Amino acid sequence: MSRPTLLARLAPLAAAGLIYETGARAAPRGRPAQLIRFDDRHLRILTVDVGHTRARVSVTDVYGGELRSRQLPVDMYEADADTTLGPLLDLAAELLDAGAPEERLVGVGMGLPAPIDPATGLPKRAWIIPKWSGHPVRERIQERWNVPVLLENDARALALGESTVHDAGTLLAVKWSNGIGAGLVVDGRLHSGEDGAAGDIGHIRIPSSRQPDCRCGLQGCLAAYASGHALLRELGLPGLDEIVRRNEAGDAGVGKALEAAGGHVGDVLAMLISMLNPKVLVLGGVIGRIATVVDAVGHQVRTTALSHSTAGLTVVPGTLGEQAVPVGLARLVADHVLDPALVDASLEAGA
Repeated sequence: MSRPTLLARLAPLAAAGLIYETGARAAPRGRPAQLIRFDDRHLRILTVDVGHTRARVSVTDVYGGELRSRQLPVDMYEADADTTLGPLLDLAAELLDAGAPEERLVGVGMGLPAPIDPATGLPKRAWIIPKWSGHPVRERIQERWNVPVLLENDARALALGESTVHDAGTLLAVKWSNGIGAGLVVDGRLHSGEDGAAGDIGHIRIPSSRQPDCRCGLQGCLAAYASGHALLRELGLPGLDEIVRRNEAGDAGVGKALEAAGGHVGDVLAMLISMLNPKVLVLGGVIGRIATVVDAVGHQVRTTALSHSTAGLTVVPGTLGEQAVPVGLARLVADHVLDPALVDASLEAGA
């Protein structure tokens, strides 16, 4: 296109702070070429990763790179949404205020241990967060910051985050901490399911003569055998970090419990892998990242699933650790906010 047309196209983007000139490059003939790039220098995303017992609040760049973060204890089962949200948003405000004056908040992403209704974008009824169902979470956040707010299941957000560091057309990831959930990413796109409940593998029933009670009210769920909560109850330990510590110290009882849990999770994942045939299986979360757990799950998957479903499969611990969910949430927000159609609409509206 002609130079005047090109400059007319670029001017609104520059005025909106989305592009900037980075200098010039000599051309074979004529005037030097101006170098223009996407202005990501000061754009910020706020992520709130809410688990069963603790939440991580982070300020990231648009690629999920964490700039500032802090954690708070939470009780998602007992506390109502406003009681939990208030301190988290206060902490978020502190982290945002600690940044440079030129930083621009462009969106907020929140991960929750629950299904997210695709029609409303709000948490659906779930036993782990009984007091959050239908709560106007986005409106509460937007009372503080008038930016787009996206909610996502925490395990699916973890899968999206891990997909940024693995070269896989199909990636299956598991978040295994106090609970157990999964996420599927195909060709860079997160699969949420028809009703926003994709990946809720923790409540698949395990055929066994022993049917332990699950906190969801049923019996024999995978979570009742293998979740972090179930392991703590079985081992009589105070927290997941203690399980990790004792396993590293060679505690035989802890090692045996983790191996058995890995077998149960591997059985369930073998069914999914036979159906989905992913290239990479990522095990994340405090329990999932333990090396012996990864080995136990990988062994059970390859023993149970057909060989042609696992021939090209790689089973690995999570690469991003505690930053997997924030990275996934940041990507979710950035893909939405910086979508070309939305940018065009915003510019036309003068926003």
